[in-house]
Amino acid sequence: MGECHGRAGEDSIFFGDREIKHQKIGAADEISEGLLTNSVNGILGFGPAITSRNFNTGKEIWKTPMDHLLEKGEIEHNLFSVYFDNVDNDDEFGNANGQLTLGGLPARETYEGEIQWVPRYEESLYKYYWAVKSEGIKVNDRRIAGDLRGIVDTGTTMTFLTPEFGKRVIAAMKIVKFDQEDRLYYVDCAKTSDLPTLTFILDGGIELSLKPEQYVIPPWQASYWRVKETQCPLYISTDAVDDFDFVLGQKFLEYHVAAHDADNKRIVEDPLDNDPLVDEFKDEWYPLLCDAHCHAHDDTQRLDDISTLRTGQITLMGVRLDDWDTVVKVAGESHGVVPCFGIHPWYTYRLLDDDKDSAHHYQHVLTGPDDQEKQQLISELPPPILFSTWFGQLEQHLRQHPSALVGEVGLDRSARLLPSGAIEWHGVKPTRVSCTIDHQCKILEHQLRLAIDLDRAVSLHCVQSQGHLLTLLHTLNNNGKPGRICLHSFGGKPASLAQFLKFRHLQVYVSFSVAINARLGWAKLGELIRTVPDDRLLIESDLNSPKDLDLAMVRMACLVARAKQWSLHDAILNTRRNWLSFTGRSET
Repeated sequence: MGECHGRAGEDSIFFGDREIKHQKIGAADEISEGLLTNSVNGILGFGPAITSRNFNTGKEIWKTPMDHLLEKGEIEHNLFSVYFDNVDNDDEFGNANGQLTLGGLPARETYEGEIQWVPRYEESLYKYYWAVKSEGIKVNDRRIAGDLRGIVDTGTTMTFLTPEFGKRVIAAMKIVKFDQEDRLYYVDCAKTSDLPTLTFILDGGIELSLKPEQYVIPPWQASYWRVKETQCPLYISTDAVDDFDFVLGQKFLEYHVAAHDADNKRIVEDPLDNDPLVDEFKDEWYPLLCDAHCHAHDDTQRLDDISTLRTGQITLMGVRLDDWDTVVKVAGESHGVVPCFGIHPWYTYRLLDDDKDSAHHYQHVLTGPDDQEKQQLISELPPPILFSTWFGQLEQHLRQHPSALVGEVGLDRSARLLPSGAIEWHGVKPTRVSCTIDHQCKILEHQLRLAIDLDRAVSLHCVQSQGHLLTLLHTLNNNGKPGRICLHSFGGKPASLAQFLKFRHLQVYVSFSVAINARLGWAKLGELIRTVPDDRLLIESDLNSPKDLDLAMVRMACLVARAKQWSLHDAILNTRRNWLSFTGRSET
């Protein structure tokens, strides 16, 4: 780091044989010590063009070399990519090469998988940098959440984390020590393999990981860092860097190529952001769209709009006893609405598993780190609902509506109760009290067995509970009846999905929505869609309003078509055929 002083001027610069005339440059008269070494004569910056106004007294925004190349037609896109060759041994230390690509992505052989685009963050001082937002870091499977803003900087070696957040990450790594004199975190080299994998969660849920050997300085570099050979420092620092929450530097970029898109023109289209297939959709295909899971009736101000939806079929999920009547009303007034009744895991704490010991029910099924908070919440809750009441009403609704499904039901270990047991969660801070997973499993089992007895399909919600759900589904005895379940808006891993698909006593369908699954990023979502057998794939909106539901269904159909390499029309027909099979309906 450092600064320089001098004069502004113009000169020709060359990229190979390509000349850029009249390029604005700064000619330094004074340079702070350490800014340039003997082998470096200058700096060619590739920051956002607006940064240039900080380096001239007139506060002008100068054209960058990229701007000139674009004007001359030498490149088609204001995009550049950086690839660093990683350094594996002492022989490579002074000879490692990288690659700077102007106007496009780096060579395909330099990276695996697909490019995942992260939105550039441009608020305040961040507009002068290639800045992004982050949702935190996972230390193995433990998530250290944060609302962070930082930069991707090829000129920085280390990965910097703001002190408050960084020390939480370091603490979760457990075996890391701190050298106060050198201000370096380090680990005993023999224990490097015991360190966790660090996964950086960037805006949009994009996850980029570093294994221990990728963020630990190897023993052969000890002499460069002036540490003992038995001490291996980390390429991670919690020293504050300006006002940034984090800086992803060179050592991070050795394992993740960086493509900087200056004007948001995407070479690699991100279909989650802008899918050209949407323009190919024909109006006559709307009646063929089947929404496998939605809550459009939650928007009570737009109930009448449900009957005007162009999507052919919507599967309308009831989640509590007090919204089932609305489901019935909407289904009776709107063609193509399939009613569904169930108790969502967020509300299972209200239900008795049997009609015994109702006085102590909440004490048994609620848990939290602060007993005072728990007792205060319990004092504000209404009496629990008897098993005979809620289960009796569920069975009655299903028998009165022979086409109805069971849903939305399931398990959710992440859910927290709202103050006073409120239902409307928008803008409300949840408590730290939750319903035990054991109680959720008991309530879900009752609903699953009823669905099997009545030959009804089930729409399942599962968050941080896949192991419990797998165990429960294993225990179901269908008496020869093939139960039908749908894992709605599934966001787990392909390996987990494969475990569900192995069941022989259950027909397992899988559904995806833009509303929920877009958070995964296209690379992960596309892989998940491809993992689902062609005859078990469904699409849904998972919206709580009829507003934008039709468009959400079109977009999800396009993503399925892209992932499966089907035509858009075939994607619509195939998911419709699967929906008919899942719900037990015929083509007519």
